Amino acid sequence: MRRVLFLLAGQLVFAAAAVAMDFRVAGNQLILSGGLTGDELAKMRDLLPSNPQLDTVVLRDSPGGFTWTALRLAEMIADRGLRTAASGFCMSACVLIFLGGKERHFADGKEGNRTFLAMHTPVTSGFGGQSWPPAGTTLPAAQGEMLYWISRRLGPRADTSLLARAVENDHPQGFMYFFDYIRNKRPDGVSVFQCKGPEKRKIADCEQLPGKNALQAGLITSEQIVAVNP
Repeated sequence: MRRVLFLLAGQLVFAAAAVAMDFRVAGNQLILSGGLTGDELAKMRDLLPSNPQLDTVVLRDSPGGFTWTALRLAEMIADRGLRTAASGFCMSACVLIFLGGKERHFADGKEGNRTFLAMHTPVTSGFGGQSWPPAGTTLPAAQGEMLYWISRRLGPRADTSLLARAVENDHPQGFMYFFDYIRNKRPDGVSVFQCKGPEKRKIADCEQLPGKNALQAGLITSEQIVAVNP
């Protein structure tokens, strides 16, 4: 696991946001929102020892950010046996943090059709815009290491062939979306969509993946919806 962290550290950054991630303690929950800008590890190290009551990390409306930071946060969450919950959108590197949870759930706070996990290929990016594609052999290596890390986190419950499609989609704007199918029940039952990147209308113009969902893929561990503390 630490080998993967080391290899990924110098290679890539998931889509980063200019606004720093917000940390808010609400009872037994730590609510994280916004993008990862790189200083979150120090905040987490300071916050956890002084809040022993925390057992849940809620990820709310995060577009992602620095991969190295996300992986380390996931490791810290895993080491402490905390559960994670997604409220609203959790995209890119946010999903890596989410996967650190011993138990993983969707949460309330946003409607089911606005609550989702979105995965994509590792990309190099910065605050001024994306740099694409990565140099020569970097992308396949980064994809392989990322898929290995995800598979190790999820264990035998993971649908590795499905997750490989998400990670190996070679377009910086190509995402696989896993919606909260528990609260957002479409008539056709579809909750997973593969967007290859160029689509003008995300979701509406994307490939539907019937028979798949976040639980079947191994991303969440239960259909229990976590109530977010005020």
